[in-house]
Amino acid sequence: MKHWYLPRPNDKDKIGKLISRYSEYSKDEIVDLCRSAINTNIVGSHFQALHLIALNHVSKKILGKSPISIENNSIISISEANIADF
Repeated sequence: MKHWYLPRPNDKDKIGKLISRYSEYSKDEIVDLCRSAINTNIVGSHFQALHLIALNHVSKKILGKSPISIENNSIISISEANIADF
């Protein structure tokens, strides 16, 4: 499933705060968040989109990979293909 992200005012600030928070998490906590995102998949809420954008950024930075894909800064999807990696 894919989610079409439509930016709203203050989203950059909210995503920045989530990135700051997640950046303080341990590697194991980031892996747990990735597994949770894979298991939950896309539910279509705006907050989930913000969460996935931030998690994608932090996951790539800390783990070097992410189960989340973002196309054209607007289409968010989660890949179950790499579930064993998380």
